[in-house]
Amino acid sequence: MTSYVAQANTGADELVSSRSVTKPGSVGAGHVGVFWLARWNESASFPAVTPPTGAVLAGTATGSNLQTLCYLLKITDESAFNFIWTGARWSTLCGVFFSGVDPALDLSAAPFNTASGSSSALGTTTVTTVADAALAWHVNNISGASGFTHTPPAGFTEVADIAQWSAAYRISPGAGSQSAADAAMSGSTAWAAALVALAPASTVVEGDADLDVTASLSAAGARAAVVAAALATTANLTAAGQRGATGGAARTVQAQLAAAGAIRAAAAAGLAASVQFTASGVVTGPVVRGSAAAGVPAVAAAGGGVATRPTAMAGRGAVPTAKGGG
Repeated sequence: MTSYVAQANTGADELVSSRSVTKPGSVGAGHVGVFWLARWNESASFPAVTPPTGAVLAGTATGSNLQTLCYLLKITDESAFNFIWTGARWSTLCGVFFSGVDPALDLSAAPFNTASGSSSALGTTTVTTVADAALAWHVNNISGASGFTHTPPAGFTEVADIAQWSAAYRISPGAGSQSAADAAMSGSTAWAAALVALAPASTVVEGDADLDVTASLSAAGARAAVVAAALATTANLTAAGQRGATGGAARTVQAQLAAAGAIRAAAAAGLAASVQFTASGVVTGPVVRGSAAAGVPAVAAAGGGVATRPTAMAGRGAVPTAKGGG
């Protein structure tokens, strides 16, 4: 998310043809500066401005004989920020700096909105942005009377309040329409306000996930298994193909044994955590197929993946030797 870092300003207005602020010590590469250049002129004549290298004009707020330019700049190795023009104008400059701004953000397309008027109640400015964005607000008035003060918008934190202007910020509490409302001045005079939003850098969320796994063992007598399972615990497969799994997650397996004497019919089996497969695909854990109540004994898999016969069946005597290669 974005965070406020610092601000720097020139103080009260002066009749000059340039304005400059020094970078605060807490501001570093990757931060973004929001620069508010406010100017006044009785004939509303405002010469073009040359901003610092890399600064982008986000928008302009105008009122009766006043103008506020909002410039955005991704900070690199600057030590100061200078704005110049031809012909002296009454002016002030304020820089407000933020961290956590999306490095891929197109500054020229940052959401920007203005309002203007002449009463002590300042109009609402609104932008549409995402959660955790930096919202920077500024108002410029033409009075300049000593002791003139401002009340920032509801939910905003004021970072500077000078007779001719005020600046404040807020971190957006959610996505969608975000407004700077209910701001005010201590007297009635012409004013122009603006609001700009800086989206935060994306974050990576770590957590558990359901995994659909497809697996195949190709060794002799291998079990070619397709496993679709929600893995509730961590399972490790060793180089020998053994599953060292802990936990009680059931895996439903459809399998075919392709070796000689293989069971070719698809079967469903619940594999407990203690079952292991050796490098040749032999099941070394206890395997029971059929029903013990029906007297069907366990079937063992030999080293080549071949199922050997049981020695006897309960109540039925000896089991004869199978003929052929199976």
